[in-house]
Amino acid sequence: GYVITLHDVSERKQIERELGEAGRRMVRLHEHALRLAGLERESDVTAFATATAEKEFPAATCIVYAATKTELEPTAASILHVHNSIPLSGRHVCAAAYAAGETLRFGAPDDLPSGCAIPLPWRSGICTPLRGAGVLAVLAIGERAFRDEDVSWVQLFAQHVEEAVRRIRLQEELREQARR
Repeated sequence: GYVITLHDVSERKQIERELGEAGRRMVRLHEHALRLAGLERESDVTAFATATAEKEFPAATCIVYAATKTELEPTAASILHVHNSIPLSGRHVCAAAYAAGETLRFGAPDDLPSGCAIPLPWRSGICTPLRGAGVLAVLAIGERAFRDEDVSWVQLFAQHVEEAVRRIRLQEELREQARR
């Protein structure tokens, strides 16, 4: 007689597909970092950041906010929508992320940290600070739109964005000093 053993490999195939996509995503992140390193204006960096996040998260909206002494001002967004400034002393989740200096992720309005709010239509999101520069927000209308690996990707991408902004600001300072 013959013994035949069948194995369900569908789970393994799914894991292989996910690993392959994660690898491709990291390659794209590296390419984005190289592109950011070549940009020379802060407005180009924020426009590139929103366009890139929109490609990575087609069902989401990306907004880059610049920090002033009292508020976060929207500098670029991936959709044509008027975004208001956010008071740093307010309850908005982006203000909380900036104040805490850490990424805040919420899968539904009920998941927001205590005392935080997010305006409609957003139901889930990732808000990560750009140290000293502002906040990168990736927001979705659907609940539970982001996975753990999405949070990691946004955090890594945000580090490259903040480095590009920091480099451009330092170059502007040096040019200003040279003019004096």
